[in-house]
Amino acid sequence: RVGMGGLGKTTLAQLICRDERVKEHFKLLIWVCVSDDLDFAKHIQKKREYDVAKVARKIIASATGDGRNLETMESLQRLLREVVSGKKYLLVLDDVWNE
Repeated sequence: RVGMGGLGKTTLAQLICRDERVKEHFKLLIWVCVSDDLDFAKHIQKKREYDVAKVARKIIASATGDGRNLETMESLQRLLREVVSGKKYLLVLDDVWNE
């Protein structure tokens, strides 16, 4: 648990990602807002877990600008592996809830 909403975690992460030293160090900066889904509150209320494939698609889209809709986890994993292979990358998963 990192902290409740409103503490400034997103703002701090944004400042870090904008820092020139961070930009120079990482070849790829990937930012994904995990819960920017209209049905998110319903999922949390029902204690459902995140849709891992949906999160993987968001990561790929953020990293590549490619919004294609790959169907299987295998194809998502393969593409993600290709995208990050051999690169230093920073992945920020924002707005992740566990309750």
